[in-house]
Amino acid sequence: AAESARVARLCEEARETGMGRLALEACDLRKFPDAVFFLMREVELRSLSLSHNSLTKLPAKIGVKFTALIELDVSYNSLSALPSTLSLPHLTHLNLSHNSFTSLPSSLGEALPSLTSLSLRTNLISSAGAEEVGGVASLQELDLRENPLEASVVQVLGSMVRVKVLLDQPNLTN
Repeated sequence: AAESARVARLCEEARETGMGRLALEACDLRKFPDAVFFLMREVELRSLSLSHNSLTKLPAKIGVKFTALIELDVSYNSLSALPSTLSLPHLTHLNLSHNSFTSLPSSLGEALPSLTSLSLRTNLISSAGAEEVGGVASLQELDLRENPLEASVVQVLGSMVRVKVLLDQPNLTN
């Protein structure tokens, strides 16, 4: 009950500021509260942070109810996939770091056509193809540091020209 009251208070504060930003960080959320859709229904939400919670999935309804989102931070959760029907046409920044992804989310180019920055730092990704990364035409930066990437993948992604791919530096020995 205390967490519900905190979420309601944070939504109220976000509505009052008129900044279009909602931060539900470290609210001990295990699932996205449906009440947020109601509480924020008259707000053009442009930034949503759900970092440092215990979310295992995101509702696809986020893309339906928050169509103006340009920034979504769901870092430090337990996500392993994005909803297959998620569509956020204006989203430019997506932070999926410190989750449980084992591969790049599928259909990123279709679901997030404006995406310029994607962080998947500190996940469980071992392989990713240049075609997957290249499938997001607007992507400019991809952070894959601290993932168990195969050496061949690191070589392919490290040579990409259009997208700045952040990778771990190989251990240098003397």
